[in-house]
Amino acid sequence: MTALLLCLSLLAPAAFAQDAAPAEAAAPTTAAPAPAATYTVNPDKGLIYVLVLKDETTVLSSASHNHAIRAQGFSGQVTWSPDDASACKVSITVPVASLDVDPQWLRDRVGYTQKLKDSDRETIRKNMLAKDQLDASSHPNITFQSTRCSGSQGSYKVSGNLSIRGKTAPVTSVMRIEVEGGELTATGRFQTTHSAFGFEPFSALMGALKNRDELEFVMDVRANAG
Repeated sequence: MTALLLCLSLLAPAAFAQDAAPAEAAAPTTAAPAPAATYTVNPDKGLIYVLVLKDETTVLSSASHNHAIRAQGFSGQVTWSPDDASACKVSITVPVASLDVDPQWLRDRVGYTQKLKDSDRETIRKNMLAKDQLDASSHPNITFQSTRCSGSQGSYKVSGNLSIRGKTAPVTSVMRIEVEGGELTATGRFQTTHSAFGFEPFSALMGALKNRDELEFVMDVRANAG
């Protein structure tokens, strides 16, 4: 009997070890959100332009044109974290005097089939910069400053204040924002109006031809880290 009790006492710890519940697995660690980085806008690689449409209800609409106005020499910065859209900040400045009116490659790109003479483009540019339009001599820059960003997985909503000829109005654009190899790419578009900035669309011949109030901004911004 003594020998039997001794055997059972030796086997009991081993049996208990086999029946014991396994230790709980360690909780997975959560990676810290990527910090926001600042990117400098590169105007040589990006593209910003505005579509200005003719009013097709006017008497001489067949003699007028839709326009594609390209921004040149723009500058700015984007602060961005792929893990926290709310941390974003965007500022863009476009010099008005450098606006390029209806370059043919851009007209082809947006589907405007009419060809414009250089003399016509120069006349359009002069009208665009005049006091009753962009008033370039008094307001040399168009600017955008973001106020709020939201979204995830590449698709974001960027809201901010757009300033044209001294008047500021809120705008919002749905943007595709991606970062790869130290370069940020932001593409999107939004609509606004001439009247939101306190001036009327260009018109001539007592309104026999004129532009529509609507404006469409199209952006393909590229920015480099640092």
